Amino acid sequence: MQEEGIVKQILEMPTAPSVLDGLSKALKEEHRKREAFYHQITDQEKAEFINGEIIIHSPVKKEHNEANKLIGRLIDVYVDKRNLGFVGFEKIMISLTRNDYDRSGEPP
Repeated sequence: MQEEGIVKQILEMPTAPSVLDGLSKALKEEHRKREAFYHQITDQEKAEFINGEIIIHSPVKKEHNEANKLIGRLIDVYVDKRNLGFVGFEKIMISLTRNDYDRSGEPP
């Protein structure tokens, strides 16, 4: 795995303790920012939390919205017919490893 190589490289560094301390502090700050993100974003905003930064998006154009709606309907019917799970449309919060994509304004 790539992570194992990174860990090995850090452990070979004479400054490994300070590198790990810096990483720990950075991840704690990122966690603090993520918590603030959950509380700051409203239902009217489309925003993402990417690598510690909040990205606010402009509203979509009507054509984009109509295309998404049609594609979403098709996918939803397909998923429902095959009992595959849930299909969300635009404003749903999903949470990945370090990044959250706010589509609803609610924490995951």
